[in-house]
Amino acid sequence: MEETVKKEPREEETPETPQKFRRQNYTLEFKTQVVEFAEKTNNCQASTLFGVPRQCIQNWRRVKEEFLNAEEPFGKPKKQMKRLKGGGRKLKNAEMDQKMEKWLKEKEEMGEKITGTMIKEYAISISGDSEFRASNGWLQRFLVRHKLNLGSKKEKSIPNSMKTSWRIQKKLQKARATF
Repeated sequence: MEETVKKEPREEETPETPQKFRRQNYTLEFKTQVVEFAEKTNNCQASTLFGVPRQCIQNWRRVKEEFLNAEEPFGKPKKQMKRLKGGGRKLKNAEMDQKMEKWLKEKEEMGEKITGTMIKEYAISISGDSEFRASNGWLQRFLVRHKLNLGSKKEKSIPNSMKTSWRIQKKLQKARATF
């Protein structure tokens, strides 16, 4: 019988395990710095220096021109941007979305209070799609997409003028109690 002798691997023989990276968001400014460094050296060196996966650097190098030509959306400085404009799923009915936005602006100019139910009913009436359901999820995404807020559900029970007079009365009571 032959005895099997286990041989310990030498340092040169051990395969290198690939470095694992945690998924992160990077600003466009950081991405352009990494790409510029990668163009001067190579992707592997940039990956180890900046701690970014090599595949990300490859993708960023492909879309470098888009980084440089990116517009500042909604007044947000370009340095803070993390994504290019135009990402995400496209709307199924962009025309309806534009009509909805126009309708909401008209209602707002007239000073009418707009509720979620009103928005959903109008959306169903103009959609033209029998399968369209104006769900609460659809309403939520619509409001976020157009940066709208329907306001709080609770209305102020005490007007500001009454609150001020109430505070003054409290202070007067405290002042009288000290004398």
